[in-house]
Amino acid sequence: MAPFASAAGAQTEDGMPETTRILVLGKTYPSYSQSYDELSCTGGLHADTLAMVRLHPINFRDLPAPQRFSDWHWIEADIAKDDRDPRPESYRVAPGSIRVHQIVTKAEERRNWLERTPHYFGSLEELKARQAKDGTSLGVIRPARLTGNRVVPRPPSERAAWQAKEKVLFSQLRMFGQPRRIDFPDLEFKVGWECADTDCPGHEMSFHNWGLHELSRKLVDDEQRREKVRAKMDQLLDERERDVYLMLGNFRGHMTTFGLMGALSVKRGKQPKAQGQGSLFE
Repeated sequence: MAPFASAAGAQTEDGMPETTRILVLGKTYPSYSQSYDELSCTGGLHADTLAMVRLHPINFRDLPAPQRFSDWHWIEADIAKDDRDPRPESYRVAPGSIRVHQIVTKAEERRNWLERTPHYFGSLEELKARQAKDGTSLGVIRPARLTGNRVVPRPPSERAAWQAKEKVLFSQLRMFGQPRRIDFPDLEFKVGWECADTDCPGHEMSFHNWGLHELSRKLVDDEQRREKVRAKMDQLLDERERDVYLMLGNFRGHMTTFGLMGALSVKRGKQPKAQGQGSLFE
């Protein structure tokens, strides 16, 4: 793999934000935040270094329509290193500065961007070793084999914790109105895989991306919701027709623990549709 590159150029020497071009790879389902009401983490590639970056805070639902981006969109935004977050890829973004540009539509271009980033790893084990060495907190891997998808209900304890946080947030007095409610993501979407590493024990992780949760939310009254969501996962993660890449990131409070932010799949031999084809983030 190429030597590691930082997201140089993302701020001036005095720490002021700098306008930066970023290729969006995905965003997580929103969660409540005491500081920002709600947060969604966006992952992408820095245009100059190809290094991965984590952008926050972005309250995506409050962005004006012209600023709402999809996966594979190029955007420009004023960003600066987040000094409160020790993870090297974390940047603060000024939401009002976001400008949405063209979308990458060709399958080979998408594959090329993913495999050229210095955050492209051969396995989760390699990513974890890099994290222990220099704090790397984001990575893209291409699994050797997918071992299955599952859709399972979240335990009651998670719903109770979500509702407790919601109650505290909505009980606070505010000068400028109340935050909007976020539907509890009552289903977990699990993906299993094996890495191309002899030390790989096999992995199964839950998605934290927005698109699949949004599909589940829209099907909430459908008796076959779980089956339909599982079918969508199976379609987009079909290794017989697609090259599958997994985007992984660790948690600020648990730096050695990585979660599955999402999966990007590039269809072989055919150009994907301009909006959302081959991604679970839409």
